[in-house]
Amino acid sequence: MVSVQRGLPKVTAITLLFAVLVLGGCQQSAELGDPLLPIGFKESELPDVDLNAYVYAKQEQPWLLSAKQFNSGSEVAPDLPPQINVNHIAMIMGPSLDTFGGIVDFSSEKEASLISQLLQRQDRPPWANLSGGKFSFVVGEDEWSQSLKDALTQNRRAHLPQRFPEIWESVSLLPTKPPGRPVAAGFSRLDTPILESVATRAGIELGELTPALGFVKLSHVAFAVYAEHTLPLIERVDSAFISESLLGAILVGRSEYPGFIVSASLSMLGSRIGLETISLGDTDAKYLAMNDLHVIMKNKGSLILAAVSTDKAAAEALMKSALSR
Repeated sequence: MVSVQRGLPKVTAITLLFAVLVLGGCQQSAELGDPLLPIGFKESELPDVDLNAYVYAKQEQPWLLSAKQFNSGSEVAPDLPPQINVNHIAMIMGPSLDTFGGIVDFSSEKEASLISQLLQRQDRPPWANLSGGKFSFVVGEDEWSQSLKDALTQNRRAHLPQRFPEIWESVSLLPTKPPGRPVAAGFSRLDTPILESVATRAGIELGELTPALGFVKLSHVAFAVYAEHTLPLIERVDSAFISESLLGAILVGRSEYPGFIVSASLSMLGSRIGLETISLGDTDAKYLAMNDLHVIMKNKGSLILAAVSTDKAAAEALMKSALSR
C-alpha cells in the first residue's frame, strides 16, 4: 500500500490536468444516455462526506495485485500470497493531497486480514477498518479525515446519482460504445490550488494552463478509463503501467458559461499554448501532445470533452466514440 499511496498524487495529477486541457469549437447539445461503465459503478456506495475526487476501479475478473505493493519496507508477511485478488477498489480524495482514503474489496477475508495486519506495522500506519473482505483506510488527521472515518465505521453511504446529481449528469454523457472495456471511472472537482499542488508533486509545469479553469468555469469533470483486455498482474501503478496496459480515458465536463463564450474563451487559450487542429471524420478537434501523452479536445456547446492516451490513434478512437453517442 505504500507505493499505492505515493503514486496517488501522480495519478490524480494526470486526471486533473487532462480535465482542464479540453479545448474545441462546435456548437451542439448533448443528450444524457446510458454509458458503458465499470461493473457495479452506478450501484457503488460512496462514504457520505464531501469529496474532491472519487475513483472506482473494477474489471470483469478480479484484479491481481502484487503483494509487493503492500510491503512495509522490506518486510513481507510470511502468510501473504505473492498475488492478491481484489474485486474492486475505490479511492476518495479530501480537501488536500494529504487527506484521502480508500475501500479495497478483497476476494477473501484472509487476504484482507493479512493486509490489514501488515499495514499496521508501518511507522505511521493509516487508520483502518476491516469488515469481512472489505478493508477501508484513511490517511490524514484533519476534520475531513475524521468525518470520513465516522462515515465508514457508521456505514453512512450514498449512491453517486443521489449524492451528487450534477456530477452524475456528466457521467451520463460518457460513451455508450467505447473502443475498449471500462476498468475505472469517477470524478474530480477542479480546484485551482489543489490542481497546482498536484502538478508540483507530479513534476508537471502548468504554465499557461492554470488560467484555463477561470476561462471555461468548470466545477468538475467525470471520467472513465478503458483497456483493450483484462489487465494482468499489476506490479505497480506508474507511467509504464498506464502506457502498456491502458487504452486511454475520456473526460467530460460542463462549463457554467454558454457555449459561444466557452468556444471564444477556449480559442483564446488555445492560441496561447499552441493547439493543433486535426480532422476526425466529418468534424475537427484540437490536439495537444504533452508529457508523452496525446490529448484530443472538443466542445459541444457548453459541454467539454477530452480523450487522452499514450497512442494518438487510440485517443482519436476514444473521441469519436464520445462524439457519436
